[in-house]
Amino acid sequence: MTRLLFLVCLLACSGAFACIGKISPRAEDLDTYESVFVAQVVGIRLSGYIEAREERGPDFWTDTTLPYDLEVLLLRSIKGEAEAKQHLEVGGCGVQIPRAGESGIFAVTESGKVIALYESERGYDGALVDIASCAAGRCRHIERPR
Repeated sequence: MTRLLFLVCLLACSGAFACIGKISPRAEDLDTYESVFVAQVVGIRLSGYIEAREERGPDFWTDTTLPYDLEVLLLRSIKGEAEAKQHLEVGGCGVQIPRAGESGIFAVTESGKVIALYESERGYDGALVDIASCAAGRCRHIERPR
């Protein structure tokens, strides 16, 4: 009986720390973002991977994208202030690592967390149209709370 309880607890607890899915910038969340902009990736540094490999060796495992640093050049500001050249730290559950030269939508929360969606990812074009429309006051396909 003790073994059964242990196994049930182990299974229940292990899922609590698992990666449950990617978070992408969304028009519905526009009010929660300090800034939203489109930028081109011109530099990538896999800082989280470097640290993990140094600490845990080459065979470490994770179910999330470790933090990485991006250098980006602004293409278009959608909401709030955005500098022409920025350094961003991105990472988290299901976050893709972009290609150099790729564009992305970057939403920065009030706490400074960066949420990214890259042009090679599914839903990029629709998200860009929806977010830009809502920022201009013309939400498409969604109702924004007033």
